[in-house]
Amino acid sequence: MPAHTPHINFYPLGEQALTLSFGNTLDVAVNRLVLRWQEELLRHPFDGFIEAIPAYCTLTVCYDAVVVKKQTLPGKTVAAQVEEWLRAMVIAPVAEDTVEQILHRIPVCYAPDFAPDLPVIAAQKAMSVTEVIERHCAVTYRVFMMGFLPGFPYLGIVDPAIAMPRLASPRPLVAAGSVGIAGQQTGIYPLASPGGWQLVGRTPLSLFTAGAANPFLCKTGDLVEFYPIDSEAFYHYPKPAADESAYC
Repeated sequence: MPAHTPHINFYPLGEQALTLSFGNTLDVAVNRLVLRWQEELLRHPFDGFIEAIPAYCTLTVCYDAVVVKKQTLPGKTVAAQVEEWLRAMVIAPVAEDTVEQILHRIPVCYAPDFAPDLPVIAAQKAMSVTEVIERHCAVTYRVFMMGFLPGFPYLGIVDPAIAMPRLASPRPLVAAGSVGIAGQQTGIYPLASPGGWQLVGRTPLSLFTAGAANPFLCKTGDLVEFYPIDSEAFYHYPKPAADESAYC
């Protein structure tokens, strides 16, 4: 690997995947590097490559073990062969994202019915509810990864003044569109599900539409800005088109 590439640890993940770890931190530069590796693999896949799944500071590379095995010398594992190929990749320094980056402006209703934890956050942080909302809307967030649920964006980095831990006991049901805070992250529940994030609002936008040509509103590397709307605007917000690409 080139000298400018940071140390990378390789971990087999089952029999048909290998995880590349670039550290253990919430860092934009590291996340950009993860996406650069993903882009390089998509542009120059090795024989047997299936997909590469990015996260905050890791990239999981999935492959067909049977195909790779045919190219592996006796005595060497399939995972070792894939690691050798990956180490041989030439990755240029990344000053900015090299993948297409979209800015999504997402409306959020911070009304009490949608934000049960907002007063708690305000009280713990010794600020008004309005100030918490303003701070939540003042940041341009990066989509560091997708996961947990289809279309769930993990966004960062939250203003430290309103960062909050997860709830001690997760809620059994969180409504679709709910916006929450967990540590340095904020995120949006695309579907109704259990969840332990501190809920501060809800968006009328649909983040996931199964079967659509473009099912996800966001992708890793995109940017997100929130802006406040009132309850009337929330309930009268236009329904999403059948093809979610209208919003992407």
